[in-house]
Formats: sequence, C-alpha cells, structure tokens
Amino acid sequence: MQNHNNGVLYKEITMLLFGAGVGYVAGILLAPRTGTDTRGNILAKARQSRDFLHQRSIELRGRASHIAERGVNTLATRQEGVKAALAAGRKAYRRETEPEAVGA
Repeated sequence: MQNHNNGVLYKEITMLLFGAGVGYVAGILLAPRTGTDTRGNILAKARQSRDFLHQRSIELRGRASHIAERGVNTLATRQEGVKAALAAGRKAYRRETEPEAVGA
C-alpha cells in the first residue's frame, strides 16, 4: 500500500511540474503583460507550488507516522500473545512432567 501512495505522490509531483512548465511557456508566449508582471506571476505560481508540496509532505509524514505507530502496536500485541502462549505451554509441561503430590 505504501508503494501505491509513493506512486500517487510521484504522479502528482510529475503532473504538477509538467503543468507548471506548460503554464510557463504559454504565459511567456501569450501574455499581454510586461515582463516584470509575467515574472511576478511566475514567481507567485512557483511559491504556490512550493507551498502545495510542503503541505503534501507534512500530510505524508503524518500518515507514515500513523502507520508506523500502528505497526508498533500490532507487534506489541502479538508479542504479548506469544508470551502468554509460552507461559501456558510451560505450565502445561510442568503439570505433565512433575510427579503428582503424594497423599492427595
């Protein structure tokens, strides 16, 4: 599942960069504005893209942290189950191997 999320993120980043490139070229070729205005707009879009990528990275870090926490909890639960099973096995072994109490 994590590979799927990485693939989606890679696709989103690729599409974002492709869209930014197409927009840049179209803006330069078709812009009725001055060069200063056009550069300002390009800079604003670049900042928006940077902010978007930053926000997505924060979200992905949060998801990864949550998944890691769930994994640790699952391992702890499994470990407790194994310990309980081993204790029950030891108890059953002792019960079967120890001589019965005399006079009981």
